[in-house]
Amino acid sequence: MPTVQSYKTNPSHTEKMFCVKCRTTVIITAPELVKLKNNRYALRGTCPHAGTVCYKVISEARAKQLVPSI
Repeated sequence: MPTVQSYKTNPSHTEKMFCVKCRTTVIITAPELVKLKNNRYALRGTCPHAGTVCYKVISEARAKQLVPSI
């Protein structure tokens, strides 16, 4: 498992992510914020079309903006 910690984001929050299987940009609703083993933050969600897991690496400042309790 690549994650150390995970945090829930606002259920109404949407984020654009790239789905490798669909080869398109998809809109993910309520992505989960995860902290990776290398101490970087990423958003994790499921593609609504293919059902695969999509990741988007984000900055620490953006992570604190999404979940202030970090």
